[in-house]
Parts: sequence; C-alpha cells; structure tokens
Amino acid sequence: MRLLVPGVLIFLVCYPLFKGSLTVDALLQISTKDALYIILVLVGGGMYKTFELRGILFKERLDEVHENIKVKLITPFQADPMYAKLVGLSPKAFLKVFYNIADNDESLKNKMKDVYENGLLWSSYSDLGVISFLGVLIYLAAFVATGNKDFIFMVFVLAVLFGISIPLIMISVRKHKALGDDQLEIITTIHRPRLEELLRNL
Repeated sequence: MRLLVPGVLIFLVCYPLFKGSLTVDALLQISTKDALYIILVLVGGGMYKTFELRGILFKERLDEVHENIKVKLITPFQADPMYAKLVGLSPKAFLKVFYNIADNDESLKNKMKDVYENGLLWSSYSDLGVISFLGVLIYLAAFVATGNKDFIFMVFVLAVLFGISIPLIMISVRKHKALGDDQLEIITTIHRPRLEELLRNL
C-alpha cells in the first residue's frame, strides 16, 4: 500500500497534464494507450520510494515517535547507573527492544494492528502533501509554458490539498504517539523484568 498509494496519487495529479484539459470529456476519453498509465503508477510509486520523497513530511515526525519510545522505555530506570549510557544511544536502537517484547505478547500484537493502520494513514497523508506540493510546481511551470488556464485551477486544487494534508499529518502523529504510549505502559509495567534485561544487553 505504501508503494501503491503514492503511485496512484502521482497518476491522478499528472493525468490532467497528459490530457491537457480538465474537461470531463477529455478526462474520460481513455484509449488503449492509456493502459500504459497503470505501469506509470507502479513506476511512479517505486521511484517515489527510492528517492524517499515521503521523508520530506514524514521523517522528522517519525523521529519524534522513535524518541518518544526511547524516553518511555528508559524512564523507569533513571536511578540505575545504566541510564546514563542508554540516554546517549540512537532512538532506533530501542526499536529492537520494543518489538522484541511486543511481538511476544498477544495483547500487544493485537494493538499493533491499530498502529499499522494509523501508520498507513499517516504515510498516505504525507504522500498527499508531498505530491500535492510537487504538483503545484509542475502545474505552475505548465501554465507558464502553455498559458492553459485549466492548469492554474489545478494549482489551486493542489494547494488546497497540501493545506489539508498538514493538519491530518499532525493528528495522525498524535494518535500514533498515543497508541504507542498505550503499548509502552504495558511493556514498562507487566514486562519490566524482560525490559530491564534487554536494556542491559543493549
């Protein structure tokens, strides 16, 4: 889905550009050669992933989520001498500890379904924001080159979509942290002995 969603968004943004018009007739006149656009969906999604374009709006927020996991995992051990050493480690190092426990607890595994679902929505909103912003630049260039007023309308539509994507990303990030905190509470209480063992190994 994380390849398909950006691929479809890229297709939808670029299709009017291929047609040269926003009229219903132009957009609905699909010929055999238009079937090649399906390939563009997959290629577009692949290139988008390869160049990590989603990270423009996704990476910084993801780093916040990982930092939150790190802090919540080590906070119960502030009085332990190992705490000072753990603080200096990268947040990504603590993901192994988190998943080691979460993947071996059925209740936590069930909660992961909600996390994955929200993660997909979050990444999709990020895709919408990035692709809409890039679409604004593309259609502005197309308008300058052709003078086609339909392209200015697309600039407006894409700018609105970009504006909508930002608060949706923020809401998804907050929900992701809340879902994570719910799991972390279980890990730091019920699984505290196992957590301490894994942190010492880390």
